Amino acid sequence: MATSMITACEPPRTTSSTVAPIAFEIATGDVDDLSRLYPGWEGRFQQVSAGAFRGNVQVVQGQLIRAFRGTTNQVLLTRGSSQPGWIDFSPITPRNHKSRWQGRQCDPNHLVVRGGQVGVDNVAARDAEIVTLSVPIDLIRRAANSVLRLKGDPARIDWRCLCVEPTALAVLEQLVKRIAARSASDASSSDCYADEQECVVAALNVLSSRNGTCALEPRGNRASLVRRAEEYLRERLASTVGLIDLCEELDVSARTMQYAFRERFGIGPIEYLRMLRLNAVRADLKTARTQGLCVRDVARRWGYRHLSNFAADYKRHFGVLPSKAKSGSLSQ
Repeated sequence: MATSMITACEPPRTTSSTVAPIAFEIATGDVDDLSRLYPGWEGRFQQVSAGAFRGNVQVVQGQLIRAFRGTTNQVLLTRGSSQPGWIDFSPITPRNHKSRWQGRQCDPNHLVVRGGQVGVDNVAARDAEIVTLSVPIDLIRRAANSVLRLKGDPARIDWRCLCVEPTALAVLEQLVKRIAARSASDASSSDCYADEQECVVAALNVLSSRNGTCALEPRGNRASLVRRAEEYLRERLASTVGLIDLCEELDVSARTMQYAFRERFGIGPIEYLRMLRLNAVRADLKTARTQGLCVRDVARRWGYRHLSNFAADYKRHFGVLPSKAKSGSLSQ
């Protein structure tokens, strides 16, 4: 059962540019809860690996910035977009370096930086801890000009994975975690305001320590291949599709197709298709009662003909029977 603590407080009396702090802390067994937590987030999470889901999330919308810390026991595909005009900073550590950022893995002591105009397309590894700092572009520019005297415009960033100085990265990670752990009342304090500014300066210190850049988008042809293959599969979620069909449609070898999907998602194309289909079923089951549908109706809608086999696959992937959807127990 999902448990949550959500608190809020009055706007802080600091400057006209600040906002009312909000703090969330949740431990949940429902992956969909994650989509509702992050301010400004528009997207969804889909469970890739099999087993019952458990996640823990701390989020603080502070007076100036946002701090996020999350852990999950399953592999999650994360897609969506954040509020334009913000930049995200995510340290790569031993706790998350097996994750895929825009289809690529980054080594520890790197920093993923994403501008708000670039969509999120990540695969969080099993047992990963993701820590992210989000900062308004105007605040980044203000700090760069007034504090660090940096040349150029540090806010002109789309998506990069930067090799940075380890000590500076560790300082940033710890500051973000400290802010994310605050309660709403703490987040409105003058101490937290100072911590938030220190956090922004720490992010700029990390940027100024970089000694290299690696492009995150999968290389040319494989990136295009995955996009076209995924479009083909999504259009046929309720149909019977196999590897021969997919390779024939896109005119590539099975080896090329398998490699491209494993590079991007960590699983093969048919495993990916099954994951998409099961997550689609799960979403429908949550509203089945209000539509007067039973499990069999939903399963058949997505191409499952044998209810017992479907129930076994569903339980293997999500750790519960389809009849125990969150909207309440459903008839078979």
